[in-house]
Amino acid sequence: MLGGGSINYQVWFRGHRLDYDRWAAAGTRGWDDVLPSFRRSEDHELGASEFHGTGGPVPVTTPMDRPNLDVLTEAQGTRVLLDGTRATGVEYRRGGSTRRVYADSVVLCAGAVRTPQVLMLSGIGPADHLSDLGIAVVHDLPAGRAPALDGQAPPARQAVSGQ
Repeated sequence: MLGGGSINYQVWFRGHRLDYDRWAAAGTRGWDDVLPSFRRSEDHELGASEFHGTGGPVPVTTPMDRPNLDVLTEAQGTRVLLDGTRATGVEYRRGGSTRRVYADSVVLCAGAVRTPQVLMLSGIGPADHLSDLGIAVVHDLPAGRAPALDGQAPPARQAVSGQ
């Protein structure tokens, strides 16, 4: 189940055109200014196109043709399916119906907010909190009791005197 978060892997990600256009409105370069650089940087496995290049130093591949990967759009993961404490699949909503898919391995990567939510909906989390919500506890994972920090650091201040 994917949807955001951090994966320790080398990833080529250019960002969304609208972000660059917002920056351009603030006085910096926009999408049309940076797209040629992106195209020169890429070596896209599907070949050159209006938005992608070939021959550059960054290999760009698409995981869509992997036999062990299914990509579903317009689907929202609702919980991890478990056999005891072993993840065996995922339940998700798509097109107004709830569906299930089973797999030998499950990777949950739904972002900083949705990952703990999906785990808790699956019965994995602080037992007292899950019980208060009427969710059957599968695994008491006493995490999330304090506000989480995601790479934040306190601001540094230094008094300056003199000229």
